[in-house]
Amino acid sequence: MTDRRLILLVDRNTSWRNTTPQWDLGVAVPRTDIARVTAHPKAVGGRGRFDVGFTDGSWIALGSAVRKHMEAFVAACHQGA
Repeated sequence: MTDRRLILLVDRNTSWRNTTPQWDLGVAVPRTDIARVTAHPKAVGGRGRFDVGFTDGSWIALGSAVRKHMEAFVAACHQGA
């Protein structure tokens, strides 16, 4: 997340032998297109889950392996709103 956009990276590595991530740009969304960011730490298997809702009504569930990272991300989104 920057002051202007949300950038999502995708790990393109499909090898089970070499687990080194191969990061690539997944999508970059202007912050003006983001309507809300909501934490959902109690979702099934979702200790680091959060939802990003967009102004067109669509949304995506994202997650972090570490709950504190998710909480910091959601807080940062709300500060920059």
